[in-house]
Formats: sequence, structure tokens, C-alpha cells
Amino acid sequence: MPNKTTDDRQITFIPEPPDYLFGNIMARIDKEQRLVSIRRRLVLYTITAGASLVGFIPALNLTRNDLLSSGFLQFASLIFSDFQIIATYSQNYFMSLIESFPTTSLLLCLAAVFFLLMSLKLITQNIKDIAIANKLINI
Repeated sequence: MPNKTTDDRQITFIPEPPDYLFGNIMARIDKEQRLVSIRRRLVLYTITAGASLVGFIPALNLTRNDLLSSGFLQFASLIFSDFQIIATYSQNYFMSLIESFPTTSLLLCLAAVFFLLMSLKLITQNIKDIAIANKLINI
């Protein structure tokens, strides 16, 4: 085995990365992690919106059936047909109107609408956040 001299050795220089490179890489990783988190929330809010929309339809049917079966619509229509009777017996009329109001099914319907609207609001906020994050990543 021949001896290697300094003339036979190849000297290679490894270039040093710039000082700002590590910070840039870490900032990009942080932005990507936030983008993944926003996308996960977007999926969750989309599923919530779909579930509340699916739940709204039976709640609306339940409210409609309760309105028809409780007699509330008949009591309410008396305002337009027999106003003299309502003026005479107003206290009893309003008590009958309140008692026949389908509160539970209407609250269920309104809760489904509330969750649907809140989910849509959060979906639009997350879409805006994704657009901003994509713009920042591409800069």
C-alpha cells in the first residue's frame, strides 16, 4: 500500500450555510404546522355544518308537526278573523296561545340553525386564514 502524501490528498471545502437559513427553515415549518392545524379545524367545522344541516331537517319537520297538532296556528289565526273576541278575552287568549306554543321542538330547530350558522362562520374564517397563510408561505 503506497503512502499518501499531501499531494495525493484532495482537500474539499464544505460551504457554510448562511446564518439566516436556520431561522427561515424553522419559520417555514411553523407556518406549515399552523396551516395543517387550520385545515384540520376546517374539516371539523365542515363536518359540524353538515351534521347540523342534517339535524335541521328533522327538527323542522318536528316543529311543523307540533305547530299543526298543538292548535297554535288555529289560535294565532283568530287574530285576523275574530279580533273582537280576542279583545274581550285577551288574557285567556294569550295564555292559550302560550300553552299551545311548541317550545321544545322550536328550540331544537333553532339550535340546529345556530350550530349551522356558527359552523359556516368558522368555515369562512378558516378559509380566510388558509388564504393568508398560503400567501405568507409563498412570499
